[in-house]
Amino acid sequence: MEHLTIAILLAVLGGGAFCARRDRQGSAAVRPISAEFPLPPGLAADIVAEAALTERERTRGGPVPVTHGAGRCRVEVACRAGAMVFEVRPLPGAAGSRVVARAEQVSVIPLPDIAGAGSAAELPNRMAGLPRHPARLLRRREQAFHALSTAARAVPGRAG
Repeated sequence: MEHLTIAILLAVLGGGAFCARRDRQGSAAVRPISAEFPLPPGLAADIVAEAALTERERTRGGPVPVTHGAGRCRVEVACRAGAMVFEVRPLPGAAGSRVVARAEQVSVIPLPDIAGAGSAAELPNRMAGLPRHPARLLRRREQAFHALSTAARAVPGRAG
């Protein structure tokens, strides 16, 4: 009997650790981060639009919408996990740009439909709000910033 108790305790602790990690990753994806690069805003937006895609998405060739307006560029990359948004703004008085990234939408893990409860089961799901694959959103953001920093090192006249 005590082995069963230990097994149940380990399952509960493991589930709690999983949920806490998912929640922490979801919070990190929603939190905006920014960095400055010595790249023109148009070039930075093009690099982000290419780098934030997975290899499979690149081979399919689906276009990534890049919205231009008021000197800013906005790139939105969507997947099943949500949508990562990159805003590229020119730096004042300098040849460069600031890139701000954050998850605008984060999908949540749907709860199973218990005995046909339907919409009644949606309330606990919205309250729990456990993100679905937030690591995918964070990986897209990392890939984009890595590609931008690699391109920034290749800018002529910049020591790096």
